[in-house]
Amino acid sequence: MAELKLQESAPFEGCDLPLALGSARLETVSMGEITAVMPFKGQAMSVAKALKSVLGTSLPMVGEVTQAKDAELLWFGPGQWLVFSNKPDQIKDALQGLAAVVDQSDGWLGLVLSGKDAGAMMARLCPLDFDGLAVGQVARTDFCHVSTMIIPVEDGCRIMVPRSYAVSVYENILMTMKSLAAQNLLG
Repeated sequence: MAELKLQESAPFEGCDLPLALGSARLETVSMGEITAVMPFKGQAMSVAKALKSVLGTSLPMVGEVTQAKDAELLWFGPGQWLVFSNKPDQIKDALQGLAAVVDQSDGWLGLVLSGKDAGAMMARLCPLDFDGLAVGQVARTDFCHVSTMIIPVEDGCRIMVPRSYAVSVYENILMTMKSLAAQNLLG
């Protein structure tokens, strides 16, 4: 019987990143420590207060992102939030008995799609009305046939992708970037 050995590899191994084609740019972005927070029944207000004491900001409303000095919190779904912070142990301690707290750091990757063609790229890869989103908002949607989080930034968007879909999402984006760049050249 053959012996199987698992080997760790970089999520975008073999991908040409950062990538600029036409008027669009794609690059990876570090998201640091990611903690999922899901308050137990009846504990949402206590969780909000505890997070405010640790991070200086509370839970964002549905579809929103809040910023603090050393943290970013985003709505992740009904009764679920993600916290990007370098204080995961303090968050876990503060929420003991108030919420389910799960480390998601290895489960998600960040990409930034920017440039003049970012909106056109989003229109081709995602059913979301990207133009209807503003900085400070977040949407959970299908992107390249994968459930992702889209977070608008000044010149495009940050895309949170499940790690296991990294190469598939990259290949879809690359194909679309090439197609859009070629269409723009043809006029």
